Amino acid sequence: MFVPAVFSSRRAFAQLPPLPNVAPSDALLLRPGDAQFSTYEPAFNARTMLTPQLRAMCKTPNGVGVMVDWCRSNSLAFALRCGGHSYEGFSQSTSVVIDTRMINAISVDKAAKTVTVGAGASLGAIYKAVWPHNLAFAAGSCPTVGISGHALGGGYGNLARPFGLTCDNLLSIDLVDPQGHQLHADTQQNPDLFWACRGGGGGSFGVATGYRFSLRPLNSVLVFKIDWSGISLVRAVSIMKQWQAWAPQAPAWRRH
Repeated sequence: MFVPAVFSSRRAFAQLPPLPNVAPSDALLLRPGDAQFSTYEPAFNARTMLTPQLRAMCKTPNGVGVMVDWCRSNSLAFALRCGGHSYEGFSQSTSVVIDTRMINAISVDKAAKTVTVGAGASLGAIYKAVWPHNLAFAAGSCPTVGISGHALGGGYGNLARPFGLTCDNLLSIDLVDPQGHQLHADTQQNPDLFWACRGGGGGSFGVATGYRFSLRPLNSVLVFKIDWSGISLVRAVSIMKQWQAWAPQAPAWRRH
Protein backbone atom coordinates (compact mmCIF):
# COMPACT_ATOMS: atom_id res chain seq x y z
CA MET A 1 0.00 0.00 0.00
CA PHE A 2 1.06 3.60 -0.43
CA VAL A 3 2.51 5.56 2.45
CA PRO A 4 -0.60 7.55 3.43
CA ALA A 5 -1.09 11.17 2.46
CA VAL A 6 1.19 10.78 -0.54
CA PHE A 7 -0.05 14.06 -1.95
CA SER A 8 -0.05 17.49 -0.33
CA SER A 9 -2.33 17.83 2.68
CA ARG A 10 -3.18 21.47 1.91
CA ARG A 11 -6.55 20.39 0.55
CA ALA A 12 -7.28 17.95 3.36
CA PHE A 13 -10.09 20.13 4.77
CA ALA A 14 -11.21 21.64 1.47
CA GLN A 15 -14.48 20.75 -0.23
CA LEU A 16 -14.09 17.52 -2.16
CA PRO A 17 -14.55 17.63 -5.93
CA PRO A 18 -17.36 15.62 -7.55
CA LEU A 19 -17.03 12.01 -6.52
CA PRO A 20 -15.67 9.52 -9.03
CA ASN A 21 -17.95 7.49 -11.24
CA VAL A 22 -17.37 4.08 -9.67
CA ALA A 23 -19.82 1.19 -9.89
CA PRO A 24 -21.45 0.01 -6.64
CA SER A 25 -20.00 -3.42 -7.36
CA ASP A 26 -16.49 -1.89 -7.24
CA ALA A 27 -16.70 0.42 -4.23
CA LEU A 28 -19.01 1.79 -1.56
CA LEU A 29 -18.43 5.52 -1.07
CA LEU A 30 -19.28 6.73 2.43
CA ARG A 31 -19.45 10.32 3.69
CA PRO A 32 -19.84 11.44 7.33
CA GLY A 33 -23.50 11.06 8.24
CA ASP A 34 -24.11 8.12 5.90
CA ALA A 35 -25.78 5.15 7.57
CA GLN A 36 -22.73 2.83 7.41
CA PHE A 37 -20.02 5.45 7.88
CA SER A 38 -19.50 4.94 11.62
CA THR A 39 -19.41 1.15 11.21
CA TYR A 40 -16.07 1.31 9.41
CA GLU A 41 -14.48 4.17 11.36
CA PRO A 42 -13.07 2.55 14.56
CA ALA A 43 -9.37 1.74 14.57
CA PHE A 44 -7.06 -0.06 17.00
CA ASN A 45 -5.43 3.12 18.35
CA ALA A 46 -8.25 5.51 19.24
CA ARG A 47 -5.77 8.35 19.84
CA THR A 48 -4.77 8.49 16.17
CA MET A 49 -8.25 8.04 14.70
CA LEU A 50 -9.37 10.65 12.19
CA THR A 51 -12.69 11.25 10.47
CA PRO A 52 -12.24 11.34 6.68
CA GLN A 53 -14.40 13.34 4.33
CA LEU A 54 -14.72 10.21 2.24
CA ARG A 55 -14.14 6.55 3.00
CA ALA A 56 -14.05 4.39 -0.13
CA MET A 57 -14.83 0.79 0.79
CA CYS A 58 -13.30 -0.85 -2.25
CA LYS A 59 -14.61 -4.25 -3.29
CA THR A 60 -12.38 -4.92 -6.31
CA PRO A 61 -8.95 -3.95 -7.67
CA ASN A 62 -10.79 -1.90 -10.28
CA GLY A 63 -12.43 0.10 -7.50
CA VAL A 64 -9.02 0.77 -5.98
CA GLY A 65 -7.70 1.91 -9.34
CA VAL A 66 -10.57 4.35 -9.84
CA MET A 67 -10.05 5.85 -6.39
CA VAL A 68 -6.27 6.20 -6.77
CA ASP A 69 -6.68 7.87 -10.16
CA TRP A 70 -9.34 10.23 -8.75
CA CYS A 71 -7.19 11.23 -5.76
CA ARG A 72 -4.15 11.77 -7.97
CA SER A 73 -6.07 13.76 -10.59
CA ASN A 74 -7.52 16.04 -7.90
CA SER A 75 -4.31 16.30 -5.79
CA LEU A 76 -6.12 14.89 -2.78
CA ALA A 77 -4.34 13.54 0.26
CA PHE A 78 -5.35 9.99 1.08
CA ALA A 79 -4.50 7.04 3.29
CA LEU A 80 -4.80 3.29 2.76
CA ARG A 81 -6.48 1.11 5.35
CA CYS A 82 -6.66 -2.63 5.87
CA GLY A 83 -6.82 -3.79 9.49
CA GLY A 84 -6.42 -0.34 11.06
CA HIS A 85 -3.77 -1.47 13.55
CA SER A 86 -1.21 1.20 12.66
CA TYR A 87 -0.20 2.68 16.02
CA GLU A 88 1.03 5.82 14.26
CA GLY A 89 -2.29 6.30 12.47
CA PHE A 90 -0.88 5.86 8.97
CA SER A 91 -4.20 4.36 7.87
CA GLN A 92 -6.06 7.52 8.92
CA SER A 93 -6.80 10.72 6.99
CA THR A 94 -9.06 13.76 7.29
CA SER A 95 -9.36 13.75 3.50
CA VAL A 96 -9.87 10.37 1.80
CA VAL A 97 -9.37 6.82 3.01
CA ILE A 98 -9.17 4.02 0.45
CA ASP A 99 -10.27 1.02 2.50
CA THR A 100 -9.59 -2.54 1.27
CA ARG A 101 -11.40 -4.53 3.96
CA MET A 102 -14.07 -5.67 1.51
CA ILE A 103 -11.40 -7.27 -0.71
CA ASN A 104 -11.12 -10.21 1.65
CA ALA A 105 -11.59 -13.46 -0.29
CA ILE A 106 -9.41 -16.41 0.80
CA SER A 107 -8.68 -19.51 -1.28
CA VAL A 108 -6.53 -22.44 -0.12
CA ASP A 109 -4.76 -24.76 -2.55
CA LYS A 110 -4.00 -27.78 -0.37
CA ALA A 111 -2.04 -29.62 -3.05
CA ALA A 112 0.23 -26.67 -3.79
CA LYS A 113 0.34 -25.62 -0.12
CA THR A 114 -0.54 -22.03 -0.95
CA VAL A 115 -3.19 -19.52 0.04
CA THR A 116 -4.46 -16.65 -2.10
CA VAL A 117 -5.93 -13.77 -0.11
CA GLY A 118 -7.45 -10.38 -0.75
CA ALA A 119 -5.68 -7.35 0.63
CA GLY A 120 -8.39 -6.75 3.22
CA ALA A 121 -8.30 -10.17 4.86
CA SER A 122 -7.43 -10.43 8.54
CA LEU A 123 -4.89 -12.85 9.98
CA GLY A 124 -7.62 -14.58 11.97
CA ALA A 125 -9.69 -15.20 8.85
CA ILE A 126 -6.67 -16.69 7.08
CA TYR A 127 -5.91 -18.98 10.03
CA LYS A 128 -9.50 -20.23 10.07
CA ALA A 129 -9.27 -20.99 6.35
CA VAL A 130 -5.98 -22.95 6.46
CA TRP A 131 -6.22 -24.94 9.70
CA PRO A 132 -8.72 -27.57 8.43
CA HIS A 133 -6.05 -28.56 5.87
CA ASN A 134 -3.38 -29.11 8.58
CA LEU A 135 -1.42 -26.25 7.11
CA ALA A 136 0.15 -23.28 8.89
CA PHE A 137 0.61 -19.69 7.85
CA ALA A 138 3.66 -17.87 9.23
CA ALA A 139 2.26 -14.63 10.59
CA GLY A 140 1.44 -12.79 13.79
CA SER A 141 -0.71 -13.78 16.75
CA CYS A 142 -3.34 -11.01 16.72
CA PRO A 143 -6.35 -12.21 14.69
CA THR A 144 -7.70 -8.76 13.81
CA VAL A 145 -4.48 -7.47 12.22
CA GLY A 146 -4.87 -6.96 8.46
CA ILE A 147 -2.68 -8.97 6.13
CA SER A 148 -1.51 -5.97 4.10
CA GLY A 149 0.22 -3.87 6.74
CA HIS A 150 1.54 -7.04 8.36
CA ALA A 151 3.07 -8.65 5.27
CA LEU A 152 4.36 -5.47 3.62
CA GLY A 153 6.15 -4.49 6.82
CA GLY A 154 7.76 -7.91 7.32
CA GLY A 155 5.35 -9.83 9.53
CA TYR A 156 6.84 -11.43 12.65
CA GLY A 157 5.02 -14.24 14.42
CA ASN A 158 5.41 -17.35 16.57
CA LEU A 159 6.46 -19.44 13.56
CA ALA A 160 9.16 -17.02 12.44
CA ARG A 161 12.05 -19.17 13.63
CA PRO A 162 11.23 -22.26 11.53
CA PHE A 163 9.35 -20.61 8.66
CA GLY A 164 10.57 -16.99 8.49
CA LEU A 165 8.60 -13.76 8.37
CA THR A 166 5.30 -13.43 6.54
CA CYS A 167 7.06 -11.56 3.71
CA ASP A 168 9.49 -14.48 3.34
CA ASN A 169 6.51 -16.67 2.42
CA LEU A 170 5.09 -14.25 -0.15
CA LEU A 171 4.95 -15.81 -3.63
CA SER A 172 3.23 -13.04 -5.56
CA ILE A 173 1.42 -9.76 -5.08
CA ASP A 174 -1.15 -7.78 -7.06
CA LEU A 175 -1.04 -3.99 -6.84
CA VAL A 176 -2.48 -0.77 -8.21
CA ASP A 177 0.23 1.72 -9.18
CA PRO A 178 0.07 5.54 -8.72
CA GLN A 179 -1.60 5.91 -12.14
CA GLY A 180 -4.37 3.51 -11.15
CA HIS A 181 -3.05 0.63 -13.28
CA GLN A 182 -3.15 -2.96 -12.02
CA LEU A 183 0.15 -4.82 -11.75
CA HIS A 184 1.26 -8.33 -10.84
CA ALA A 185 4.66 -9.03 -9.30
CA ASP A 186 6.52 -12.23 -8.55
CA THR A 187 10.01 -13.64 -9.19
CA GLN A 188 9.41 -13.65 -12.95
CA GLN A 189 7.15 -10.65 -13.54
CA ASN A 190 8.22 -7.27 -12.14
CA PRO A 191 10.83 -9.00 -9.95
CA ASP A 192 12.31 -5.78 -8.56
CA LEU A 193 8.88 -4.61 -7.45
CA PHE A 194 8.27 -8.02 -5.91
CA TRP A 195 11.55 -7.81 -4.00
CA ALA A 196 10.68 -4.32 -2.74
CA CYS A 197 7.27 -5.48 -1.49
CA ARG A 198 8.73 -8.17 0.74
CA GLY A 199 9.20 -6.01 3.81
CA GLY A 200 11.61 -3.50 2.30
CA GLY A 201 9.56 -0.38 1.66
CA GLY A 202 6.78 -0.13 4.18
CA GLY A 203 4.23 -0.76 1.45
CA SER A 204 5.04 2.43 -0.44
CA PHE A 205 5.23 1.02 -3.98
CA GLY A 206 1.55 0.65 -4.76
CA VAL A 207 -1.82 -0.30 -3.29
CA ALA A 208 -1.84 -4.01 -2.60
CA THR A 209 -5.03 -5.77 -3.68
CA GLY A 210 -4.07 -9.44 -3.33
CA TYR A 211 -1.37 -11.91 -2.31
CA ARG A 212 -0.34 -15.54 -2.68
CA PHE A 213 1.60 -17.12 0.19
CA SER A 214 3.31 -20.41 0.91
CA LEU A 215 1.75 -22.58 3.60
CA ARG A 216 3.58 -25.11 5.74
CA PRO A 217 2.56 -28.55 6.98
CA LEU A 218 2.04 -28.48 10.72
CA ASN A 219 1.20 -31.75 12.42
CA SER A 220 1.61 -30.79 16.05
CA VAL A 221 1.55 -27.64 18.13
CA LEU A 222 3.07 -27.24 21.58
CA VAL A 223 1.56 -24.48 23.68
CA PHE A 224 3.37 -23.35 26.80
CA LYS A 225 3.48 -20.38 29.13
CA ILE A 226 6.28 -18.75 31.09
CA ASP A 227 5.19 -16.87 34.18
CA TRP A 228 7.69 -14.33 35.48
CA SER A 229 5.58 -13.06 38.37
CA GLY A 230 7.15 -13.21 41.82
CA ILE A 231 10.74 -13.32 40.55
CA SER A 232 13.06 -10.82 42.13
CA LEU A 233 15.06 -8.36 40.05
CA VAL A 234 18.29 -10.10 41.04
CA ARG A 235 16.95 -13.48 39.95
CA ALA A 236 15.58 -12.04 36.70
CA VAL A 237 18.97 -10.52 35.84
CA SER A 238 20.65 -13.86 36.53
CA ILE A 239 18.21 -15.72 34.27
CA MET A 240 18.69 -13.26 31.42
CA LYS A 241 22.49 -13.47 31.67
CA GLN A 242 22.35 -17.25 31.54
CA TRP A 243 19.98 -17.18 28.57
CA GLN A 244 22.22 -14.74 26.68
CA ALA A 245 25.19 -17.01 27.26
CA TRP A 246 23.26 -20.11 26.13
CA ALA A 247 21.35 -18.76 23.13
CA PRO A 248 24.26 -18.26 20.67
CA GLN A 249 25.28 -21.93 21.13
CA ALA A 250 21.74 -23.32 21.05
CA PRO A 251 21.11 -26.05 18.47
CA ALA A 252 19.76 -24.88 15.15
CA TRP A 253 16.04 -25.35 14.57
CA ARG A 254 15.33 -28.45 12.52
CA ARG A 255 12.44 -28.24 10.09
CA HIS A 256 10.35 -31.39 9.82
